[in-house]
Amino acid sequence: MNLSFRFSNSILDLLTLVLFGVFLLAHVPQSALAQSKDSKLDYQTEGTTSILSHFVHHGLSQTNKDPSLQTSILIPVGPQFRIGLWGSNVNYTGLDNHILIKIPVELKLEFNKDVHLTIGYSANQYFKSNTRNGNTTRLQLNVFEYLVIHEIESNWEGTDTKSKYFAFNKTFKLGNDFSWENQLGYTAIEVENLQNYFDLMSSISGKANKLIYKFTVTATSNPGQFNGAGDIFGIFSLGFGF
Repeated sequence: MNLSFRFSNSILDLLTLVLFGVFLLAHVPQSALAQSKDSKLDYQTEGTTSILSHFVHHGLSQTNKDPSLQTSILIPVGPQFRIGLWGSNVNYTGLDNHILIKIPVELKLEFNKDVHLTIGYSANQYFKSNTRNGNTTRLQLNVFEYLVIHEIESNWEGTDTKSKYFAFNKTFKLGNDFSWENQLGYTAIEVENLQNYFDLMSSISGKANKLIYKFTVTATSNPGQFNGAGDIFGIFSLGFGF
């Protein structure tokens, strides 16, 4: 197992993301904040900032095993629709990419209190190189707290090809302050000499007031084809949200 706790060499990237997060929180409309505190709706204003020992997405490393600072905010626009910003530092071998910013929009359709569908779209912008720019379309069906997820990436891992992702997710409550989340995913790709693969994620998380801490293990079914980017990883994260 690779426990990734190396410090990133690019302090400037992390400082940029800190300023990005401060800017987002400072410019949240007061009306939106009031709605998040007073509304009983599931969709409320949400903001998070987290430090991770390693950023892994669908089993693949996005920071070349370096730490990551991530920040996000989602603001409701009516009871079913919300829009936001999400940012993280990234690092890929041979590419001049340092920051990824996503602009997600989501529409939630509630069929009853136990079943709802979320339709999402995200524009993905990398800096400086644009070879990985693209978009993600996401469908998430929540049935009695079981999640069925389907995603389509327009530019999978910068290969200029589409991918389809299918996943099943379930979180178990372990008392009032702890939870155990598990996800099994399958990625169908169209890249020559690469095979479709499964990925597994399991994490234990806890919270103390607004502080959230998590330990996660990820793995892929065919790590050899990813030159170390799809190995077994242990990840520790610490963050807070509102």
